[in-house]
Amino acid sequence: MPKFATTKPKFTLSSKPATTAKPSNTNISTAEKSKSTISKKPAPKSATTTSRTTTSSNTTTKKNTSTAKPQAKTSVNTDNNNGFKPTTDAIYGVKTARALLNFNIGDEKMPRSIIKSMGILKKAATLANEELGLLSKDKSVRITKAADEVIEGNLDKHFPLSVWQTGSGMHSNMNVNEVIAARAIELAGGKATSKTQIDPTTDINMSHSHNDAFSTAMNISAAMEMKSVLIPAVKKLQNSFINKAKEFESILKIGRTHTMDAFLMTFEQQFNGYAKLLSNDVERLEKVLTAFYQLPLGGMIVGTDIIETNQKFAPKIVKQIAKITKFPFVLTTNKLTAISSQDIMANAHSTIKVLATSLLKISNDIRLLASGPRCGFGELILPENDMIDPLFVGKNNPLHCEAVSMVCMQVFGNDTTITFAAASGQFELNAYKPVIIYNFLQSIKLLSDAMNSFEKYCVRGIKVNRKTVQNNLDNTLVIITKVVNNVGYDNAVKIMKLAHRDDLTLKEAIVKLNIMSGDEYDRIVKPEKLLAGKKN
Repeated sequence: MPKFATTKPKFTLSSKPATTAKPSNTNISTAEKSKSTISKKPAPKSATTTSRTTTSSNTTTKKNTSTAKPQAKTSVNTDNNNGFKPTTDAIYGVKTARALLNFNIGDEKMPRSIIKSMGILKKAATLANEELGLLSKDKSVRITKAADEVIEGNLDKHFPLSVWQTGSGMHSNMNVNEVIAARAIELAGGKATSKTQIDPTTDINMSHSHNDAFSTAMNISAAMEMKSVLIPAVKKLQNSFINKAKEFESILKIGRTHTMDAFLMTFEQQFNGYAKLLSNDVERLEKVLTAFYQLPLGGMIVGTDIIETNQKFAPKIVKQIAKITKFPFVLTTNKLTAISSQDIMANAHSTIKVLATSLLKISNDIRLLASGPRCGFGELILPENDMIDPLFVGKNNPLHCEAVSMVCMQVFGNDTTITFAAASGQFELNAYKPVIIYNFLQSIKLLSDAMNSFEKYCVRGIKVNRKTVQNNLDNTLVIITKVVNNVGYDNAVKIMKLAHRDDLTLKEAIVKLNIMSGDEYDRIVKPEKLLAGKKN
């Protein structure tokens, strides 16, 4: 997720429209043009200054030959509302500038994955509209090139909007519209003439609305991040545990239930158990992933096709999205449900939360088994890290286990947020979409990064402390179950009580009670033969 500077651009609000050169109206729709209050009176010239108006990209500035300090480049000189005048070097337009001013909340920016998905959507929409004869070839070529730059991340600095905005994602949709329109004009050499004019609403947002566009971008980003980032990270960690299981195949250990000694097992069984947990998570993730392939495009404002063009447009744009992403996207069977509800997001994230529960269990097991070095369990040895305190020799803190644990806790919190947001939509629109997708994508990002780090810097280098493990085997009392049939239940109880009271091994207690000789005990009790289900 890209980071943006927290310093906001400066804006000025005046009671009168700006009287600078006539704007190009690049980011003003046809309806807005008719209501525009822009003054047509040219700015006065001074005796010592020659001035000419130039239009480049999405900007209208005055080139001044005087020695006076140049004014800041403006994204859009004004709009039709009280002469609003943003002063910034960004190429977005007045709608984005207003959103920056009105929603100056927090440091959380719209995730990069959503911006990329919006770029994919706008490119697909442009190609579909061109195919329908609604957009000229000239405009289509330039718009698709600009959209490609959005997809590739070349224009990321022009997407500064906060997550905390309108619940439909409208402002981010307009942000993308404005940037693509402005960049398309720049690609034509900045000559925003009447023939090459590209409007953010009329051209870039053609045939779709904020509601179906942002909902679609959410599905695209969720599908791509789950398939291309999260699931590969889970599989990588799973394979690492499988490799460790093979490495530790022959090493016996004490299993524990209720945190107490239980029975014998191998490290192979334990690490294969972790691998199976993750395998189950992969299966669940791949199952819920398919729901995101259904897109609500053409649903417009309330999930219904309201104009004839949309009925032809929707199948074409979805086909283009599938072609661009190489994902099997199709039209949803009920667009109204897809726009008004976020049950798919809530369900998918609950599966991601289950993955977090698996990881928290695994990381805590490893952290406890590696505790010590002398006064803990001490059965595992973790790779040395760069933060070892020279005063405490051998104190190799389980840093990566702790990091994974914290990530899992954050995911639990994200799931609560998504649950409330998904349950709080009213009527035909869930108006909590930005916070839902922000938390969803953050969970994927955090878990994926944490698993990759955990696998590389912890799991891959885990070793078994064979001395400690053998000592535990020699001192365990759980093997008593093996001799019950030979000595009887009552004698077994006597043996256990004596061994526990006097801190003896089972063999020592049996010999002391004259119940069995040492040689006879060794012949009966062979730990490696006590294992059950070794390949489980």
